[in-house]
Amino acid sequence: MKYVSRLATLKELLAKDGYGAAALVPGPNLFYLTGLSMGTSERVTMAVVPVQGEPFIICPMLEAE
Repeated sequence: MKYVSRLATLKELLAKDGYGAAALVPGPNLFYLTGLSMGTSERVTMAVVPVQGEPFIICPMLEAE
């Protein structure tokens, strides 16, 4: 539940400051907000947290699980 609360707080701050979404790349911020520990690679990997709608992840098929 702590991750849901953290994402909700992020969404509130984004809306307050006039942003539509946040993009998080692998590292401490992604881990803190989602609990996902992913390594960096030459291919795009990021979590997108839109103010409206559900967060989603863009990643290579090899990382999908």
